Amino acid sequence: MEIAKNANDSTKAGPKKEKESLPYDLIPEILTRVPFEYLHTCRLVCKDWESIIHESSFMQLHSERTRTISGFFIQRIVSNRFRKSFISLYQSPNILQPSIDFLPEDVRIMASSRHGLLCCVSEQIQEGRIGKYWQIPRYYICKPVTKEWRQIPNPKTRYFTERVALVVQSSKPLHYKLVRFSWPRHTMSYLQCEIFNSDSWTWKRSENIPLPDLALLLPGPGVLIQGEIHWLTTENSIFAFNTDSESWRMIALPREGPNYLNGHDRVYVDITEFKGKLALIYSNNVWMELWAMENHSEEIWERKQAVSFSRALQTEYPFFSLLALYATEILLLNCAYDFIWYNFENDTYTDEMKWDYLTPQTALPFESDLVPCNM
Repeated sequence: MEIAKNANDSTKAGPKKEKESLPYDLIPEILTRVPFEYLHTCRLVCKDWESIIHESSFMQLHSERTRTISGFFIQRIVSNRFRKSFISLYQSPNILQPSIDFLPEDVRIMASSRHGLLCCVSEQIQEGRIGKYWQIPRYYICKPVTKEWRQIPNPKTRYFTERVALVVQSSKPLHYKLVRFSWPRHTMSYLQCEIFNSDSWTWKRSENIPLPDLALLLPGPGVLIQGEIHWLTTENSIFAFNTDSESWRMIALPREGPNYLNGHDRVYVDITEFKGKLALIYSNNVWMELWAMENHSEEIWERKQAVSFSRALQTEYPFFSLLALYATEILLLNCAYDFIWYNFENDTYTDEMKWDYLTPQTALPFESDLVPCNM
């Protein structure tokens, strides 16, 4: 009766007051203190939060306050060995650069995760009685910042590896999946798919994937968006694989295409993530355009950015290529022996490091906290 009376009293008191919302300026202050393991959940709350978390100013402040690392592992092949270095635009001075030198042998990074894990594979030439031979590869999962690692069972190594993706399902407890696409040696009419589940500690073979027109997956890390891993293909399309349903589809590139194609025959296309959405970057040494998929299920693309590179950048670095999108407004560029961060909103750039060798490279995105994952 008392409850009913109170309810009636509240009804007579008049209309309810609207809930007060936080001032917008306070939201970044709060989010920069959110622990790394919960930041991904915050990205899903609303578009405003998603946008804030991908800004470079937020990334710097969050890294300092939560002692986290974000950047790229740069990998190159020199004299049949894989050379790896980590670069980051924002990193606390008291945090050591992550490395995988603690692994028992020289390895190649096959896939990275924004949860601080790497999948690595040993690929070495050994000397034997009958000459040189490739050893049977060994697969490792590791967390570089805590120097934790574990060898996992081998998949069907007689098949040639096309691409590998690492998908973390949860961090506490740690649960992840490895998705490996490979070509059978006797045919290239289909891709074979194998999935390693850390819970069962076994590989499972999924259905074969007959890619249209013998399309090949282009080099580069897979982009994970809404449960699907994406790669560009040689047939000007995007291959998307769902790790939960183990289904796949082909996504068409934007029909309109970039505005700058006329008069520029050599245009590069890169796949990336932009504010939590699947995105494409068309670029050359003069301009770039960024397109994002506004509706992932209906495959609706929208042009987000159109940038003309400054005369100063083109003069100082006549030849450069885009490696990755680091933040909403910052690109990682490879200029021959140099790597630079380029802010296309205020037209500023900063040299990052130099390489001794001019060889092809891969940039694998990496984010991590300093908390052991107990693998």
